[in-house]
Amino acid sequence: DSKAHYYLVRKRLGYLTPHRDSSNVLDSIVIPYYTSTDDKEKLAEAYYNKAYGEIISGKTKESVIDYKRAEKLANQTDNPRLQYKVYEVLAVVNERTGNYYLSLDNAKKALKLSSLINNPRWTCDALYNMSLAYNRLHQQDSCFYYLEKIEPLLKYVQKKDLPNYLISIAYFYKDTKPDKAKNYLEKSLSLGETTYALEHLADIYRARSEERRVGKECRSR
Repeated sequence: DSKAHYYLVRKRLGYLTPHRDSSNVLDSIVIPYYTSTDDKEKLAEAYYNKAYGEIISGKTKESVIDYKRAEKLANQTDNPRLQYKVYEVLAVVNERTGNYYLSLDNAKKALKLSSLINNPRWTCDALYNMSLAYNRLHQQDSCFYYLEKIEPLLKYVQKKDLPNYLISIAYFYKDTKPDKAKNYLEKSLSLGETTYALEHLADIYRARSEERRVGKECRSR
């Protein structure tokens, strides 16, 4: 067990470094061992990490298969944190591959688990993923409803992640609620200047300028 666990941890940590571990230890050592011992929690973690490596390598189809294996195994454990991790990433992957109803279902499951664990940062992510799925499904009322629930939880987002989080929320509001989008973008810029925030803000000002121009033309007729 110590050898398999060592390689499992090494592989997980390896994905966090610039020089990623490209070895095949998950398939050759970790997965066979935990399959033989029927350790569902460690086996779920192994498939979760394998799928993450596949995402990095651009093997999206393979990663979905392995995330689903991780999901099945995680649901046979009493580890809600592991279950949350799987559903959170499945929500993201399914959104990126156009499976919006599945993404929404995964995000709802992640939200329920984050509440059970009482982790507001994870709740924030789950709510965002739900908002994104509703946006993709053209259900804007639901999208905005869950975005509003994120606002009081932003204080739990790490400072280094907050600017991009604020920009992502602003994107949803940009076309329909530009003042609200502008507020989020200005908050993001107060934490550090980013190209995306400046571009979105410029779009809002351009749209307003065009509205004023059209309004002026109409009044002059």
